[in-house]
Amino acid sequence: MRKYSEVETISTPGYKTGFEVFDNFISDEGGLIPANLLVLTGTSGAGKTTLAKKFQQTMSGIKSVLFCKESYASSVKKQTLRIPMTHDNGFVADETDYPHFKDFMADIYEKEPKLVIVDSVQQAAKDYVKYDDMSLNAAMMKVLEELYTWKDKTGGFVILICQLNKDGQFNGPAGLIFDGDAHLHLERNPKTGNRTAETPGKNRMGECGMIHYEFTNCEENVKFYTEEQWNAKKSGVSFSDFIQGTINAYLTSCVNSKSVGYKEFYAELNKEYKKLGKQQISQMEMTLEAIRLIDSLVKKYDLV
Repeated sequence: MRKYSEVETISTPGYKTGFEVFDNFISDEGGLIPANLLVLTGTSGAGKTTLAKKFQQTMSGIKSVLFCKESYASSVKKQTLRIPMTHDNGFVADETDYPHFKDFMADIYEKEPKLVIVDSVQQAAKDYVKYDDMSLNAAMMKVLEELYTWKDKTGGFVILICQLNKDGQFNGPAGLIFDGDAHLHLERNPKTGNRTAETPGKNRMGECGMIHYEFTNCEENVKFYTEEQWNAKKSGVSFSDFIQGTINAYLTSCVNSKSVGYKEFYAELNKEYKKLGKQQISQMEMTLEAIRLIDSLVKKYDLV
């Protein structure tokens, strides 16, 4: 046995989805961490299939496959025509390609995709019910077991979509939701149209929490927002102004405006902040730079 201080941790870079907010939300490393399985649930109209296809489109650097058990590949293609596959690494399949889920599993061991999306566990499980005389619950756990073994052996990432009933509940073994490495729930509010993505109770890749997302240009694109970004968007305030307001609130509460050097401090802060706003960096990077700027200037003018 070893002391915890003697154990080295391994940092595994994630597969980037192309959406910084989502990547930073879903894992501490950023992106979809290899050899993990994400259980995906969502209410009607949340956009589970659309989002899955979008990830296939943006993740052009890795081979991905969407196995459609809820419908035919032609139907999925028609449903998502506004999301064209602009590279040759995105694949789709249905039961005409693989009559039994076992056939699909055998092929992904051979073809070695890095991202596998199965829609849905209930429909995949029916193959075991029909051909192997298993109960539906046992068959769903069998699907999970097969995919879990595959991702552990190959280092691939799995998104396993689980359909909900009309009441928004998952009809199946409770253990399936919790046996995945992470659970992501998508929800669309039918009254407001607002969409949220939440890791409600388990995420081995990172923390649990919530972000917002919306489809734009008739579902051609998707945008993700942190809680702060979403609140700023709803209030009509730009993210830059929102950060500036946060900075001002911090200064008001923590820095004495009567301190010697305060005027010089604030003048330089405004000057440097304007320069920061002109840089071609992400909103997250701008936030971090603003925090570092305040910290350095507070120390420079001895306002601590």
